[in-house]
Amino acid sequence: MKILMRIMLVVLTIGLTVSCEDDFDNGTPNQTSPKDFFSKTENVELAVKGMYISAANAYDVHDDFLRLRTGMFKMDPALEMIIANNQMDSEALPVLEKVRSWKHYYEAINQCNYILENITSAKTLLEREVNSYKGEAYFLRALMYWQLSNIWGDVPLVLKYNDAQPKAKSTVDKIKEQVQKDIEAALPLLSVEYVSSETGQKVTGDRSRATKGAALALKMDFFLQQENYTEVLAGYEMYADIYKTKPAFNGWYRDALFGFNAEWYSEKILVSTLMNMDGLSSVYEAFQYDAELKKFDERGTPDKRVRSIGIVTRDNSDAVLFYIPSAPVYRYPELLLMAIEAKLHQDAFDDAKAIFTEMVERVYERAPDKYSDADMTKAQLTEYLKLERKRELVVSGRLFWKMLKDGELSIDENKVYLPVGEDAFEHNPNMIQNPNWN
Repeated sequence: MKILMRIMLVVLTIGLTVSCEDDFDNGTPNQTSPKDFFSKTENVELAVKGMYISAANAYDVHDDFLRLRTGMFKMDPALEMIIANNQMDSEALPVLEKVRSWKHYYEAINQCNYILENITSAKTLLEREVNSYKGEAYFLRALMYWQLSNIWGDVPLVLKYNDAQPKAKSTVDKIKEQVQKDIEAALPLLSVEYVSSETGQKVTGDRSRATKGAALALKMDFFLQQENYTEVLAGYEMYADIYKTKPAFNGWYRDALFGFNAEWYSEKILVSTLMNMDGLSSVYEAFQYDAELKKFDERGTPDKRVRSIGIVTRDNSDAVLFYIPSAPVYRYPELLLMAIEAKLHQDAFDDAKAIFTEMVERVYERAPDKYSDADMTKAQLTEYLKLERKRELVVSGRLFWKMLKDGELSIDENKVYLPVGEDAFEHNPNMIQNPNWN
């Protein structure tokens, strides 16, 4: 808690956060110059962690919301009705304005811009440290704009710290162009493993800071949506070349390539992540909970994942619920899933099947017989891929985009993008509402 308070104090001191009154009306920058601020090494690390805090607060709100839009979990009936009917302009629930607001994204982007513009003034840092911090800032800015463009479509493009000029929206294509630039800028700067600024040693297993692996996962995700399968596989091959060893399954969260550290931030996310078990049992065959023994009981094919996704609890009505902490942003199995999809689109069926077999053998104590069928067809593998994708991404909001692309969701195509929140219009005459929203 003391670390969190120090981080927040530093963020406020250097004036990194965007004004609550307006996303682009940032007020007067604090008088502390970057040179003076970065003269202390500890301030640099706290400022970088502050950048992660804002990014986490932005990402988790909509990851939670998108997870609900998949329709795989039970939720508050009123919210369920609003989501089902795409009534995002409804005022039935106060949380909806939080869903519509992109304020936290631009707070994080503003902090990324601050780091990118000023980190070189930190004369006490080694070149390796400067590069790493810049790489992290590029990665997070790319992730924020990638999420923004997927949720709202056209959004303002802000590339300067405390840019108070009211911004009109840039097109989705322009935003994606910037996402690609930031990913490519991040890759050569990031370390293979996160290196502690205090010890100078690699922190193996720390996935709360961006690495080359995280940037490659984002790159593959980005190009998969563009249907550029050559670039998807280039990212996959680069990952395999850099990391060499293929990790064995050692827990759902330990499979993470990148995820926000929940201890760094305390922002209350959109809705409770207490969810009805129906959502999990819909993708995990015969998934049941033994209340007396307080453990999972797999009936059917043993799947290692179901024992490590979350924590089972009960509410006052004695209903079985499933608590899911913040899901990692990217996990190793998703790289395999993306590579399989790319191979199938390139008609490299044998390669796709080999990667699928690798993925299955990681997570099953005894794989389903159908997965080892020598006569498996491309159509069958495609369906198995969709099922395993749901199992791997069951608590990730990004599953929404995968299911939408596969035609598995009944979403009005005119209401895929969310409406722009009211706070974006304050003091910004150039802002316009997204089409098809009141």
